[in-house]
Amino acid sequence: MKIYLNCMQCDPFSPHRYKKEVEYNEEGYYTIECPNGHKSFIILQEEKFETLFQIGAHAIYDGYYREAVSSFTSSLERFYEFCVQLFCKKHNIEMDKIEKACKFFTNSSERQFGSFLFLYLIEFGELPFSFDEDTSNRNFRNGVIHKGKIPTKEEAIKYGDCIRKFILKTELKLQKNYEKELSELIFKNLSDKAKQNINNYPVVTMCQGNIISLANGEIEKSLEKSFVEEIESMKKQENGMKMH
Repeated sequence: MKIYLNCMQCDPFSPHRYKKEVEYNEEGYYTIECPNGHKSFIILQEEKFETLFQIGAHAIYDGYYREAVSSFTSSLERFYEFCVQLFCKKHNIEMDKIEKACKFFTNSSERQFGSFLFLYLIEFGELPFSFDEDTSNRNFRNGVIHKGKIPTKEEAIKYGDCIRKFILKTELKLQKNYEKELSELIFKNLSDKAKQNINNYPVVTMCQGNIISLANGEIEKSLEKSFVEEIESMKKQENGMKMH
């Protein structure tokens, strides 16, 4: 999936402002050089789970529904991990210890889910969703990813929308109850990326305006929209970026 990076040192009002088309990468940062010789180290503000969900939304639009289900699932798993780290920070556990503990479930989605489930229960005194909801989504996901089921567009959208709403609703709780820890964790993730700027180029952070975004201050408005509306808005926005 392609994104567009602008040179932030060029005249922002110039119709010839440099723009580079790149693919999303694993690292979440890029080095670019414009024709005017400006070099920039660009960091995407989005968390991993936000990027993975956006990739899934693109797959829906492009007609790759199995790939969409896989990306939505990966997004949810990364969100579980993000929440586990956040809950631990709430209890003043050092980040290096949190990262060491996370290595125990890196290759086990079941361990990851269990960690999230019980920490969520401890923090909020309730379960994040019902057993029937989880079973239904889990059976669908396993059918697609492990048994070769070919989902319809409607099934992929329904699955993605369920995950979208769950993450957005949970983000609202996180913003309300973990404002300090949330800021610290996001800053820590951005700082880790900035450390890779070995050439000391000017650092720029960019927000892509993803469907799921902690940087978006209007999560409640996002919840009022349908997933299909969000996908259409995403494509309009990106088509506009291509033209400018």
